[in-house]
Amino acid sequence: MLASMTPFFRDAPGAARVARLARTAACIPEPLLDDLEALVIQLNDTELVGGDIAIHLVEIGYCNARYHDAVAFASALRSRLRRYVRSPGVAEAAREDFKKRIGWWRMGPPRF
Repeated sequence: MLASMTPFFRDAPGAARVARLARTAACIPEPLLDDLEALVIQLNDTELVGGDIAIHLVEIGYCNARYHDAVAFASALRSRLRRYVRSPGVAEAAREDFKKRIGWWRMGPPRF
């Protein structure tokens, strides 16, 4: 999929960092993937999980957030999802933050 996006994505800020994550995704250990699957099922909130992933990928691309590889990214995601499970208030605050940030992105710069 990344290859098909290359013409659109190649010149984007942070594209190399996001591409490195994609290239190392196969290295994510099975137990970590199992943990993520269980947390996603437990949360049962695709908007929250998808928003979290999207926000953090944008931060890699545009805000200089850095992860060594996909394992580090997935581990950080697991930590955030665990906090959401433990504390519904944290999850609700994240939802509100994501809505505001995504709203700003949607407004974005005008296209000419």
